[in-house]
Amino acid sequence: MEKLNFHDERGSTLIEFSLTILIFLIIFAAIVQFGYILLANNIVETAAFEGARAGSITPDPLNSVDVASSAVDDYIVKVLPGWTSGRM
Repeated sequence: MEKLNFHDERGSTLIEFSLTILIFLIIFAAIVQFGYILLANNIVETAAFEGARAGSITPDPLNSVDVASSAVDDYIVKVLPGWTSGRM
C-alpha cells in the first residue's frame, strides 16, 4: 500500500495572504478611526477656546454669551463647511 502525501501546500500562500491582509486592514481602519476621533476632539477644543476668547474680550458683558456662541458657530462653519445645512 502506498503512503499518502499530505504535504501539498498549493494555495497556502493565498490563505496566508488573505488572513494577513485582513489583519492589516483592521489595524489601518482603527488608525484612521482614531485619527477622526483626534480631529473631532481638536475641533471641539479649538471652538471652545475661540468662544471663550471672544466672550471674554467683548465690551458688553451682558452680550458675552451671544458673542461666544457666534464665535463658536463661525469657527465650526469655517472648519466644517456643511455644518449649517446639517450635512457634513
